[in-house]
Amino acid sequence: LPEGWSFASDPFTRTITLQDDDRSVGFEQSRQTIVEGSVASVSVPVTVNPPPDGSINLSLTVTGEGEDTVAMSGSGNDYTVVSDSVSFFTGDATQNITVNISNDSDAELEERIVLTLADMNNSLANSGYSIGQATHTIVIPPNDNTVSVASTSASTLAENGGSATVTVSVDKPPLSAINLTVTGSTGSGDALEGTDYNLPGTLTIGARQSSGEIMLTGRNDELREGTESFTLTFEGSLPEGWGFVNSSGNAVASLTHSMTLSDDDLVTGFVNAESMVAAPATFGNFPVYLIQVSLPSSPAAEVTLMADKTGGDATVGGVHDVRFNNASVTFPANATGDDLTKTISISVLSTTAAGKTLELTLMDVGGSLTAGSNNFTLDSPTHTVTITSP
Repeated sequence: LPEGWSFASDPFTRTITLQDDDRSVGFEQSRQTIVEGSVASVSVPVTVNPPPDGSINLSLTVTGEGEDTVAMSGSGNDYTVVSDSVSFFTGDATQNITVNISNDSDAELEERIVLTLADMNNSLANSGYSIGQATHTIVIPPNDNTVSVASTSASTLAENGGSATVTVSVDKPPLSAINLTVTGSTGSGDALEGTDYNLPGTLTIGARQSSGEIMLTGRNDELREGTESFTLTFEGSLPEGWGFVNSSGNAVASLTHSMTLSDDDLVTGFVNAESMVAAPATFGNFPVYLIQVSLPSSPAAEVTLMADKTGGDATVGGVHDVRFNNASVTFPANATGDDLTKTISISVLSTTAAGKTLELTLMDVGGSLTAGSNNFTLDSPTHTVTITSP
């Protein structure tokens, strides 16, 4: 300093305040995802930096967005918000907005709850603050809705005009109709669609319906085929977030349901009432013929039936017109399918037997038809064999 000058104080200091033009208030995050049912409510933090010396008041508006549905506010809907404003007071750094999330029973696509902050009563302008992150979106993903074959679905179908209903259900009603393609298996030994039964090609679960169903009908024929089986397959596109599950609750690519078709043409006894066989052209070349014998359903205990000649002019024996290769058949306990049909085998021995007949009658061996819990009655016990020319 010039000679004779001095500082008013030692040291000479002054305090200068620099006002930060980056003062802001807003949401900490712009977005978060909440799975419906995972929490009852979510807290959304709003922060102010730096903490104010006075009060800051912000208005809060809440809107819903969704692809096919809108998240609706209010009791009984998708969400409720506790307050419609946010206020900071001296020294406050954070305030939380509470959003209650409802776990409803509706099937829904992705939904979004959008929170938006705005200045209230010019409190920001008066305090020198501005809004930074003004919006926060809560995303609720699609529910994990499942589609399955209902346990009440029929699994058996009668051949002659019988009907059976198969139901596919959903755990939550869909917003729009779900159409599934239905096909029947065509494997070896299976009942065939269009031949043994009729099957609608589509199953529809209507909008906001809990299930859909199809009705199968059996077709009548005169073939003795035994009990047949087939498998229904349900396929189709499902809404986002949906999936097929089997009876064990495991995710699968498509639904299947097993069916059995009972044959009303099966009898206890000979499958056919008569047959024609040819005499051999030369001695020693003895043709073999099979005569079918059946049971209409699975026996609880073993069944044995024996054929005996009871009429006709053809002789039976080792050097006669006809020889039994096997005269009896045995159906094992719990036999099913092809095992419900057996064959009695005969051979024509005489070259001069043409024009003769052989009448056969089945006999129950040892009361096997009613043994245990069996309850069979011979309703087709006779069969006539007519021998023709070679």
